[in-house]
Amino acid sequence: MTIYVNGRFLTQPTSGVQRFAREILTALDRELCQSSVLRDRLGPIEVLVPQKVEAPGWRRLGLRHVPGGRGHLWEQGTLWRASRDGVLVSLGNSGPLLHRAHVLCLHDANLWEIPQAYSARYRLWHRALRPRLARRAAALLTVSRHSATALAAQLHLAEDRF
Repeated sequence: MTIYVNGRFLTQPTSGVQRFAREILTALDRELCQSSVLRDRLGPIEVLVPQKVEAPGWRRLGLRHVPGGRGHLWEQGTLWRASRDGVLVSLGNSGPLLHRAHVLCLHDANLWEIPQAYSARYRLWHRALRPRLARRAAALLTVSRHSATALAAQLHLAEDRF
């Protein structure tokens, strides 16, 4: 089975979320270079992107351009179709709602805790999307115990889901 990674973050300006995703994948690539056991266990890993981007220098992670839109529309349609035969890992707070084998990383609860930091349009979309994604995800990740506690409260989930 193929592991796919939602590479939309590679098309966005770099902030903490994008830096986190790059660092996680760079560390994974480094481990894959050193361990044939890990490579055999995980199988192929492809990072799917909505537009052509410069390759980050990974040696073991494949980067594949999957045309068919941009932004959330790409995630909800094109990304879902391209990854539905495997496991999808989304490291940047978003991903396709329909994917049944989706590992989703939500970084924090700032959307609810400091709403003034986000535009009204962003808040409206993500306050609707994230709870649904969290309930449907096969697995949830976050960056700290504090974030797990805050997200669980905001999303009405058990903290041990993270």
